[in-house]
Amino acid sequence: MIIYLLKFSACLAIFMVFYKLLLEKSSVHKFKRFYLLGALVLALLIPSLTIIEYIEPVIVEEFSSFVISDFDMTETIPEVIEVDYTPIILWSLYGLGVIVFLLKFCFNLNNIISRIKSNPKLKSEGFINVLVTNLKIPHTFFNYIFFNKYKFELGEIPKEVLLHEQTHAKQKHSIDVLILELLQIIFWFNPLIYLLKRDVKLNHEYLADQAVLQNGIEPSTYQTILLAFSSKAEHQELANAINYSSIKKRFTVMKTHSSKKSIWLKSILLLPLIAILFYSFTERDQVVKEITSPDIIELYLNENEELLFEDEVITFGEIEELFKENSKLKVSIKIYPDASLELKDNIFKDLRAIGIKKINICTSQVADFVEETQQIEKDEYYKNASFRILDSNGNLNATKSYAELTSEEKELLMPQATVPNKRSPQQSDLNRWKNSKQYGVWFDGKRINNSLLDTYPPSIFSLFYESKLEKNAVNYGKHYYQVSLYSNDYYEEKYKNGVQPLSSNAIITIKKSNTQERATSKELAEYNQLAKKYNEQPKGKQIIKRKDLERLEYLYSIMSDSQKENAQPFPNFPPPPPPPAPPSSKHTHKYQHMWILLNNRGQFLVDDELSTLSSIETYFRAIANDKSKSKEIVFKYDENAPEDIIKELHLLIEKYNLKNIYDTLPPPPPPPVAPTKKGNGPNGSDYYPIPPAIPQNATPEQRVKMQATIDEFEEKYKRKVHQIKSDSGVTYNVIVDDQEYDPSQQKGNEVKTGFLKINNEAHYFVSINNHTKYYNRQGFEVSKSGSKISKNQINASNIVPGQYITKVYSNGKIVAEFFDNKPKTHKDIVDIPPPPAPKSSLDFVIDLAKKNAIFFFENKKITSDEAIQLIKNNKELNLQATKTDSKQPQVFISKAPINLNRGKSKTPVIVNGKTSKDNQYILSSKKMQKLALTLKEAHVISFKIKFQGKPTQSVKGNELNKTVKNLVKKAKEGTQVQLYDIKDNDGYTHPPVIITITDKLVGVMGKKN
Repeated sequence: MIIYLLKFSACLAIFMVFYKLLLEKSSVHKFKRFYLLGALVLALLIPSLTIIEYIEPVIVEEFSSFVISDFDMTETIPEVIEVDYTPIILWSLYGLGVIVFLLKFCFNLNNIISRIKSNPKLKSEGFINVLVTNLKIPHTFFNYIFFNKYKFELGEIPKEVLLHEQTHAKQKHSIDVLILELLQIIFWFNPLIYLLKRDVKLNHEYLADQAVLQNGIEPSTYQTILLAFSSKAEHQELANAINYSSIKKRFTVMKTHSSKKSIWLKSILLLPLIAILFYSFTERDQVVKEITSPDIIELYLNENEELLFEDEVITFGEIEELFKENSKLKVSIKIYPDASLELKDNIFKDLRAIGIKKINICTSQVADFVEETQQIEKDEYYKNASFRILDSNGNLNATKSYAELTSEEKELLMPQATVPNKRSPQQSDLNRWKNSKQYGVWFDGKRINNSLLDTYPPSIFSLFYESKLEKNAVNYGKHYYQVSLYSNDYYEEKYKNGVQPLSSNAIITIKKSNTQERATSKELAEYNQLAKKYNEQPKGKQIIKRKDLERLEYLYSIMSDSQKENAQPFPNFPPPPPPPAPPSSKHTHKYQHMWILLNNRGQFLVDDELSTLSSIETYFRAIANDKSKSKEIVFKYDENAPEDIIKELHLLIEKYNLKNIYDTLPPPPPPPVAPTKKGNGPNGSDYYPIPPAIPQNATPEQRVKMQATIDEFEEKYKRKVHQIKSDSGVTYNVIVDDQEYDPSQQKGNEVKTGFLKINNEAHYFVSINNHTKYYNRQGFEVSKSGSKISKNQINASNIVPGQYITKVYSNGKIVAEFFDNKPKTHKDIVDIPPPPAPKSSLDFVIDLAKKNAIFFFENKKITSDEAIQLIKNNKELNLQATKTDSKQPQVFISKAPINLNRGKSKTPVIVNGKTSKDNQYILSSKKMQKLALTLKEAHVISFKIKFQGKPTQSVKGNELNKTVKNLVKKAKEGTQVQLYDIKDNDGYTHPPVIITITDKLVGVMGKKN
């Protein structure tokens, strides 16, 4: 309702602005009268219109599988509604206003009727003159014209005034006024109605003035008479009367004469104005078309492997005929539960062979989505529910309790008492469910507003269901699909004791299907056609299609004895050829096992086809359930692939008891052997003058000089020097495999190594081009949190390119030890010296004192000398320095540990030089791109920004980076952006900010910055 009122007000305001600017002072008063009334009608009508856009449903071109059960179950959970008194108060105020204005209208109307009844009346030229004693201003109400009795009887009322009032009566101006008075009762709170009523009444005066002047009256004479009769006294609200306040405008308009050309131009301008308003203020709704098009046929494959179309068997030949008639034919097939993947694949291939491109194959394998655990008795599970029994045509036959069900009906019930697997919706699902005209949403059993889905990330849901409503459902028409979402806490609470019996609110629909006792006429015709075809082929030269053989066997099996006697004899097919011999080698072809490749963007390639993690889990489940399939798979990932996805796939491999054999595959053939060199020099016969290694006990000055010598050698001879340590402990420099050194290449392939502690244990890390891998003491690759990623010890040749590292030491202790996969290769034993000792607290304070720093001890300001003396006396004191890059750093000294995060500040940030009491701003797209966050006594050093439906962006500094600016450019009108975790250089975090991006006028909703 609020949105409608705002749109109505905006439309009416735009129409009135157009009237004030282009029409009010023109002389086309009749057109203006209908314009004002038409503007009111359009302003009321446009916001209430809805433009419906019908969109086609998505038909998937590839194989898909999802749950379609034999019945629908809807459980209604009582809804707890908290009373919100705000609407009650607002509606009460509105109702009070309506009553007041309605009483005022009735009082004025009664006043006029009483005046007509209680005073003498005189008919003249189709008008009724009502003669009222002591009346100051003549006025009109429909055909009743009110005059002063004394002046009328003496003939003192000029004919110009008579003609003026008769025009009001003749043109029925009272109808316009009455309509506006009634609308004023409904929209009493809207000031635009009062302005419109004033303009309509003023235009009535223009019309009456125009009629008087067209009768040959001199304008100057008429204006003098108007001044004599005008007054500021009160007059009847429902009547047209001469008003002194409008005299000046009326005199101006009397002298105005608009040309026909200007009138046409102004009229033409109305068309684009109305079009813009229709486009801007009408509602738009997308409705998914029902799949009733003749381009789509829905088939069902029963347990006898018969394809049914509208309960009649259809052959592939008949489907091909339909496709020839309509090349756009789409096929949707529902397959009986527990159908094999091979059968589904064969149907898919047969339909593809016909030429059909749009195919949707569905199965009802409930086991795909539930765990067979925590089972309870069926009678106990269903005892409280109600059951609706439908026949094969969908008609309701009966409503029963569980005790009244037959054994056949109970067999049709879904497997009971199972705990559903956790599954979270995608962000695209949440976006789709926000359409309240299509979806009703329940969260943890309570109905919620669809718009609240904007506030929830998909990860908070453990389970969801989406179902289509039956036409006899209570909410059918309000929405057509029901979505039930369950949070993580609700799921854990609901299923902590297993599945409980259904409540008495549960309503379950059971639909019975027809059973076939013999082949139909279509099936007999199909069988005879196929049997005749193969019976006529010469023996020994028959060309037999597998699908034809299977179809003949099936058709023959369902035929009755009498049908078999009258049909073609079953063809005498030769025995099938023996199967091909198995491959001799275990790994002769990469598709002997499932190959899964993961790239650095988190995308999967399964046997050369793009796939997803959920699809891979479906494949794993099928492999685990099929005893004939190998349990070995090959999983390889890019070194820059996301760690969390790698970990998830390893967990799936363990969950389904599969084995990744990538590490056991035979290595590629060795590269050709290079010519033997006598030395390591340029010509093979001489030797490079390799500089000595930097000893561990070298002084800083010695390290600088020796490293400069090594750098000069690498630049001169274009060879990379490596420092290694032998088994005997001797450190020396070598050139590994004659590796060439190119400084430009080194920048593009930067290698960094070192140590860090994970879970209080030292780990070795190797960073290549900013991609880091971590290794534990046993030589396994681990994540940053310490979880194992590799199943086997990493090979020594795979740690650093060009090096063969078996052991890594730090301070004489082994940090990592790798698998010696090439025993004859020269071993690199890395011993990284400890880092230089950090600067002492005293030296640190002295350096900052030289920079004119301000010192605080226990939050009290002290001098630099006092700070130095404190550190000398107590070296255990804690230090924290801020603004070290500024002209005057600040140093805090404390006995207790200092928290680097100084906590939350209530001081709001300044956005583009302005502040807001509620931290909410409205910015145009251009100003948003130039966003600058400032503080009065500090500097913003970082913040995070969140766009709806986009990943959170971290920003350093107080201005937007290029990535965020691009998001601003792509943002839709009215997008809301949240800025939070706003930190300053003193360690404080400031309150979040909400910014609405809009390039439109804001109007009554707020001031645009």
